[in-house]
Amino acid sequence: MMGPTHGLVGFSTATVAGTAAGLGFRELAVMVAAASWCSRTPDRREYVGVRVPWHRRRWLWRRRVFRHRGPTHWPETWLGLSMVAVLLAVVFGAGWWAALPWAAGFSIGYGMHLVADAMTRDGLEVWSLGHEYVWGEWRRRDVHLLPERFRPYTGGRAEAWLARLGLVAVAGFVWVSYSPMLIAGV
Repeated sequence: MMGPTHGLVGFSTATVAGTAAGLGFRELAVMVAAASWCSRTPDRREYVGVRVPWHRRRWLWRRRVFRHRGPTHWPETWLGLSMVAVLLAVVFGAGWWAALPWAAGFSIGYGMHLVADAMTRDGLEVWSLGHEYVWGEWRRRDVHLLPERFRPYTGGRAEAWLARLGLVAVAGFVWVSYSPMLIAGV
């Protein structure tokens, strides 16, 4: 999936989860913002800043540290970072109203990034499943959430239509959830 689709998936999932949990507006806004921002975290963490010497005629500020869908895309990494986020929110955010919604938004955004990538043709590598030795080479074992014929290409038309459909579904859910309050004037 592409970055905007990941942001939309994080936004929509956090909106539905926060609305279903009955969060107040401030907590819901923090959780949705955190999920939207953090849904791109696995792709951001693959790079580090690096300066290349001037004689190469180009300044490269980003260099790939991990291969795409490598350690930053493992479910084990997501679980560990989510536990750290909740621990930090509990320890440092006792009097701060946004700490736990931020941690929940981080976990939702990161997790939904992995779910969205598991629906594509490339799938998602799960470190605990290991690798298999096939025909003289090591191959990673991928997890897919959709049957092969329904897996969209990253950046393809199917991804764009799925994103639009998801946005309409979330808008409908929010409207149905909040329309009684809007009509009643609460």
